[in-house]
Amino acid sequence: EYLRAQVERDPQNIAARLELADVYIARGEFPPGIRELRAVLELKPDRDDLRLRLGRVLSWNREYPDSIRFYREWMNNHPDDQNVRMELARVLSWSKDYDGSVAEYQQVLKADPDNTAARLEMARVLSWAKQYNPALENYNQVLEKDPRSYDAWLGRGRVYSYQSRWSDSLNAYDEALKIRPKEPEAVRDRAQVLLWSGDPAAAQPILADLHAENPNDTA
Repeated sequence: EYLRAQVERDPQNIAARLELADVYIARGEFPPGIRELRAVLELKPDRDDLRLRLGRVLSWNREYPDSIRFYREWMNNHPDDQNVRMELARVLSWSKDYDGSVAEYQQVLKADPDNTAARLEMARVLSWAKQYNPALENYNQVLEKDPRSYDAWLGRGRVYSYQSRWSDSLNAYDEALKIRPKEPEAVRDRAQVLLWSGDPAAAQPILADLHAENPNDTA
């Protein structure tokens, strides 16, 4: 109430508007937070950092076209900022522009071929785009450098399941679970593969145990 009163008294109080935006965003109230950030940007249109901040919050509110526009503006002015480029790649993937997302990840990897996080994320997006062989190639590249990469084994398990390669999928999940035993995500996914592959007797007790431990998990 105090911050809102300050803004009502002085609509050009940038500090109060930014603090009010922070409060809204922290509460998950993105529309009023976006409103305050837009108001500040009208007062300070040359603030690159505000444009990027607004782009982030717009993505959290699933306003992808506007979010992507602000991200691209940032990248035009800061082409070497690979951290923000990865954020842009994620937002593009959320908007289901998988080709655009992969192109941004490729730029990140061109600048830093050893960026494992970018390679894993790109592999996941490739799998969403049903480009299964390129996805597997990227997971394999990660595993060549780190055979104990849980995320790469998990990703391989999922890609194999999308291809109905049940045995390969189960083997990949087994490798993931050697690294993180009883990890719910891998245990659940492995059980679902057992179910899909025609072994409900093996799958159902595992899924029942998971549900007992986390009743809110409807997967």
